[in-house]
Amino acid sequence: MAGFITEKKVRDILKKYNPNYLIMLGQKSNGKSTAVKCIAVRDAYEKGELFGYIRRYSNDLKRSSVNKYFKNVKGFDVSKLTKGEFNEIRLFVDELFFIKVERDEKGHETISNRRLCGYIFAVNDYEHYASLNYPNVKNLIFEEFITLKPYLDDEIVKLNHIISTIIRNNGGLLFMLANTISSLSPYFREFELTNISKQEVGTVDVYLKEDTTICVYLTAPCDDKESYNMFFGAGASMIKSGEWQSHKQRKLEHPFYEYRIIYTMVLEYDTHLFLMQFLRHESGSYIWFVSRKTTPIKKGTRLISDNLIESELCTIGLIPLNENETILFHYLKTGKIAYSDNLTGTEFKQALKLIQ
Repeated sequence: MAGFITEKKVRDILKKYNPNYLIMLGQKSNGKSTAVKCIAVRDAYEKGELFGYIRRYSNDLKRSSVNKYFKNVKGFDVSKLTKGEFNEIRLFVDELFFIKVERDEKGHETISNRRLCGYIFAVNDYEHYASLNYPNVKNLIFEEFITLKPYLDDEIVKLNHIISTIIRNNGGLLFMLANTISSLSPYFREFELTNISKQEVGTVDVYLKEDTTICVYLTAPCDDKESYNMFFGAGASMIKSGEWQSHKQRKLEHPFYEYRIIYTMVLEYDTHLFLMQFLRHESGSYIWFVSRKTTPIKKGTRLISDNLIESELCTIGLIPLNENETILFHYLKTGKIAYSDNLTGTEFKQALKLIQ
């Protein structure tokens, strides 16, 4: 299947670039997780290099959820990866084990063999791991690291605490996996992945940060058209082709030329700029209109940002500088906003949350 991610494709990237971080983004169900799980399991079995499975919240690491994640599916078969010695991976407390399960005719299970292969970690529980040791852990898998929901406070700092606890001075590899939900992420900003929103599908970008190598693999879409007949609506393009996900947003009810611009400001997050214009229609109605800003920010521009915080015209979030802005911001807070397009609206809303 064209575009489907295989273990070999991922290993070829690792061999070529030898990264410390491999970020894999793309459409749902294109094999990203399956390929990475194969690598982690094969290395654990053949080399004794254990792996860690990371999620944002401990609630995502319930035993049933973890066992389903490592369940045998097409392309991921524990029995094949372990040459028949084991046939499942299961969670016991916070440790992952290869196990050999045998069932009688009544379905009763007997575990005849088991071996430690990994651990689970929740970013929100980072302090819990500080004094513990995890010898021989090599590969880490952080699933669904991009979200449209709020990120944890200081999430990247907390993740780094976990990584330093697990890897310590042994070296290792962090796989960061996500669907192409949003090009706005604190990880992209922290890692300075400046080309992420412009990167071509099917390519690998490499970023060198001092002694750290970060690879971003924007995976190509599969051509499984039959299964995609089940998807439609605003999120279908992300599922079908790996495009950045957008939700339907309000548009102006009248042509733009019928409005008069009353006030202008800019919202800045990382490399993303949004032009915010408060408009008055000739009928007497008022609304904010948000579009992409494609030109540099001029001196004297009213700014919402967390970069140029020493400017008297910049605030971190919707903090009014005068009584007039208090009135104008009321329109924002009550949803009186229209957008140039769906993606702009989706990312503007997330950028505002990330700044505040």
